[in-house]
Amino acid sequence: MTVIPKIYSESVFSDEYKTVSSLYIQGIPGAFQLTTHEVLTGSSYTGSIQETMRSGGCTCSRGGFIGACFAAQNGLAGIPDTWKEKTLNYKDVNELSQKLVKIPLV
Repeated sequence: MTVIPKIYSESVFSDEYKTVSSLYIQGIPGAFQLTTHEVLTGSSYTGSIQETMRSGGCTCSRGGFIGACFAAQNGLAGIPDTWKEKTLNYKDVNELSQKLVKIPLV
């Protein structure tokens, strides 16, 4: 039987859930759990980024990952123009990324 940390033993999880799944819960960092949740439930690029910033903690890495997921799904059109204008070197980074995706994979 798996030893359950105190935080889980006093939680609302059932005994069966704690025994079977506690290793999975303990092995996934909170930042990844929150990021995955926002990617799966968020409705927009801006809303998801703003929500993760409001939640505090490791917002830089979570925001970057969430932004990348939404941008991959919606392209540059999903990023507000006002955000692009405020990003230093946006045009240079965009040009370099366009060149990068054209490099053939060997």
